[in-house]
Amino acid sequence: MRRTDVFVKVELEHEDWERPEDLAEEICRHLRKLHGVRLAELSSYVTHEESGFRGSS
Repeated sequence: MRRTDVFVKVELEHEDWERPEDLAEEICRHLRKLHGVRLAELSSYVTHEESGFRGSS
């Protein structure tokens, strides 16, 4: 059976007290529950200071 690595970028908004590592681990837990997912892990993250970006709501 073939295995494929899929890289996905997820951009999160969070409060200052929320740790990005904890949020990422929660996302990974959900991904591991999907059929066929063998591994989901955080490889890196970058935190950006608020710069006036207003995403769609």
